[in-house]
Amino acid sequence: MRQKMGRRYAWELIMLTILMSVGVCIVFSIHFRHNVLSEYQKTVYSSTKAIARLIDGERVLKYVDTLQTDELYERIDGRMRWLQKGFDLQYFYVCIPTETGMIYVWDTEGALGESLGEEEEYSNFETAQMMNKEIFRRDPIESLWEYDDPYYGPLITGASPIFDKNGDPVALVCADISVKEVKKTMWLVIVQVILSVVVALSVASIIYYFRVRKQLIEPINRLTEAASEIAEHLDKEDEYYHNKIYTGDELQTLSESFEKMDIQLRKIMSDNIRITAEKERMSAELNMAASIQDSQLPHRFPAFPDRDEFEIYADMKPAREVGGDFYDFYFIDESHLALVIADVSGKGIPAALFMMISRVLVKNRLQTGENPADVFFHVNNELMENNTESQFLTLWVGILDLVSGELVTVNAGHEYPIMRKAGERFCLIRDHHHPPLAFMEELTYSTETYQMHPGDTLFVYTDGVPEACDVAEEMYGTDRILRILDTKPDASPKSMIETVLADVRNITKGAEQFDDITMLALKYNGTKAAEGNG
Repeated sequence: MRQKMGRRYAWELIMLTILMSVGVCIVFSIHFRHNVLSEYQKTVYSSTKAIARLIDGERVLKYVDTLQTDELYERIDGRMRWLQKGFDLQYFYVCIPTETGMIYVWDTEGALGESLGEEEEYSNFETAQMMNKEIFRRDPIESLWEYDDPYYGPLITGASPIFDKNGDPVALVCADISVKEVKKTMWLVIVQVILSVVVALSVASIIYYFRVRKQLIEPINRLTEAASEIAEHLDKEDEYYHNKIYTGDELQTLSESFEKMDIQLRKIMSDNIRITAEKERMSAELNMAASIQDSQLPHRFPAFPDRDEFEIYADMKPAREVGGDFYDFYFIDESHLALVIADVSGKGIPAALFMMISRVLVKNRLQTGENPADVFFHVNNELMENNTESQFLTLWVGILDLVSGELVTVNAGHEYPIMRKAGERFCLIRDHHHPPLAFMEELTYSTETYQMHPGDTLFVYTDGVPEACDVAEEMYGTDRILRILDTKPDASPKSMIETVLADVRNITKGAEQFDDITMLALKYNGTKAAEGNG
């Protein structure tokens, strides 16, 4: 029996040695190659980025239109040549990509201004894809490519966009760096390391096998018997573990641990019932807290059936039993409607308590008719008092005059609201973002005013909507909100929210909800007086 176990152990050790050798070599190869190439990628990236920051997009277009250089053109050309020499770049140039090729603006391979305005067709389809992929994207970012050039060999190519005054990309700063010699040296080092690892692990495995063959197998068998004893005697209160091992090493320590484990398991079994009961009690309390929080938010729709100047709907889906988001709406007087949406930092019970306090403070002050900017000022200072947990909240408030359609808003770090003018598409309202409430004392806030007309729609939400992620951790995004809303432009507020929520659920299917999802939508119908004036 011992001989069979020994042979089996030897074969297993050999296989383990082989697998470890392969694993170590693969990891080292990947890590070493990555680190070496990363340094070259950083060089290319920093070179293109440095030049891109110096160049104005409008001036690039002017150079190409006039084919005339100036002092700035010469300084940039000098800087590019200096970077090319210092970083050993193979090729360094600035171009304007087109559908079929690229128009050169700067080219360090020729004389000053020699290539300005020269157009060159793409040498292959891959180059065309790389160029156009970056320059015609809505929000281009720097990119790096690694490929084998037929003439220069292995290259790392980087590109950084140049923007015009409107923020649109008009040209690319491109750089190539050769990694041919580096790859040769890199693979030589990797082969040497692989051979060293294989030899070292093989020798170590042989030595280890002969040292522990007799010292390990039999004690392990005894420990296996000891584990069986624990399982057999666990339900007997007067029979404890007694199969101890005295080897003077870690195996004896393990045997003593078995003895302690036997005692602890018995204790855990007795405590398990108490812990289960405690969890059930906490679950019941959390459910009650969720019910209390939910009851604080308006849930009756239509909310104001006797008022036909507007339609309103809102919903909140907490990420946990209780959430930190909240929405609210109420009349300040007969003609002014307050709209509130907020997002408290954190989750769970602390966020829910802070949410309820914030909601009451905001509502109490808004209902007095106080200016919204002053409301934010006072509520901010009140929340800062005894805020030992450093919690804060983003808050958006809008006061809608139902007669004139005037909407007065204040935004304290909240998501941009979305509005649709009658007959048009939904768009973001990029209002001024003030700091969140409870972030710092004595902060001042200001209002912004928008005019709503009959048929206009307002949609506000918390960051749980655009930041909802699918299983690949890709965020939902505000662009998708706009596209989904535009699919049903004349939908009711309830239908708008249900459509967005259904799409979020579909996109994030299988992924955990990490943040509260809250939305509020309002459609302004106006009054007869307002329509007549319009």
